[in-house]
Amino acid sequence: MPGTKKSTDIEKNKSNSRHTEKTVNVDNKKNQNKIKNADKIKNADKIKNTDKIKNIDQTKNTDKIINIDKIKNTDKIINTDKIKYADKIKKESLKKKMQKDSRPQKKHSHMGTHSACYTAAAFVFLAAALVLAYQMHGAAPVFIGGFGFCSALLAAAGIWTGVKGLKERDRIYRNCKAGIAGGIILLLALAAIFICGNML
Repeated sequence: MPGTKKSTDIEKNKSNSRHTEKTVNVDNKKNQNKIKNADKIKNADKIKNTDKIKNIDQTKNTDKIINIDKIKNTDKIINTDKIKYADKIKKESLKKKMQKDSRPQKKHSHMGTHSACYTAAAFVFLAAALVLAYQMHGAAPVFIGGFGFCSALLAAAGIWTGVKGLKERDRIYRNCKAGIAGGIILLLALAAIFICGNML
């Protein structure tokens, strides 16, 4: 039965071809599914990477903003501290000035002013005597000697009142010191003039 064998062979071949087509279709579908899954995984990885990059950029930006805010806050604190320190210094200086102003100011010594006046008058008398003696070329009358005697008395009075003025409490003693020093200088000058006149 050669005809029956051929038909069976044809049927077998057809079934084999169908089976191979099915397997090929199944393999193609599997490959397509694999490709789709791989694409999905790639896309998911890309999305994850972009999200990570975005999160990193956001954290960097937030860190920058935080650092800028910290720097601004520290600058503000430093400026406020400087202003407070300057205000403290101003207040302290004002307090010191107020304390100085509130203190009772010292007055000049009463006897010191007298001493300075006596010494100044003695200088005037001595200068007048010297000018008159120079103009008269040594032939001076008696009253010029009286000028010298008055200047000596005034110089001694200036020294005495100056010493008394130094004994006053809570006073300024400049006038006393000036009167004493001027009186001593005047007495020494008068003594030198008297000694030189006797020697001539």
